[in-house]
Amino acid sequence: MQGFHTQGPVAVNSLRIPIVSIGADGLWIEETVDLACFRPVDGQSLPLERLGLSGDLSILGEDELLFRGSVKGVFSRPCDRCLAAAVFPFEVDVIWRFIAAAPGVAPEEGEDVVLAAEELNDPAMDYSFHGTEVDLTPALWEEAETALPAKFVCRADCRGLCPVCGGNLNETQCACDTAPEAEINPGLAGLKDLFPDLPEQRAEE
Repeated sequence: MQGFHTQGPVAVNSLRIPIVSIGADGLWIEETVDLACFRPVDGQSLPLERLGLSGDLSILGEDELLFRGSVKGVFSRPCDRCLAAAVFPFEVDVIWRFIAAAPGVAPEEGEDVVLAAEELNDPAMDYSFHGTEVDLTPALWEEAETALPAKFVCRADCRGLCPVCGGNLNETQCACDTAPEAEINPGLAGLKDLFPDLPEQRAEE
């Protein structure tokens, strides 16, 4: 788990919940995240277009909280095959359990807050919280990381780009000879190295 860097009040305040605000019947939370304020300190940020969560945060005991709800979002980035815009909406049901850290133990920057599950058949993901508030940010980010698809394609049958002229084969039927010995446009010669997933297929005649 990566450390988090937050700028501005929106993401910080909306995802850090004071324990005293959780009543006997729980606390309903419904937030759309300000993505400009929600990113990891190190590593690549996710290609998120939208991210939010909704659900109920309740008190299980003196040192334990439970969040049941769903995470919904949209990833957006160029298609791995044809470079056109590709979007991938997702929605997952989540169960997060937050366990109070030992008194006097302060979290360090970038600390891994995920705790090992004690029972393999327990569907809840365990996290720690410190002090008088619980931060949903690490749990939400981890769910988004898990939902990120391994490949982005604009559609399942995307035909990619012509390796000769660079045309989008989903939009045009070029007459290029895509046989290995065919001469490739020098301006497009680097496409294969930059995008190894591009299909090497002959255009239909």
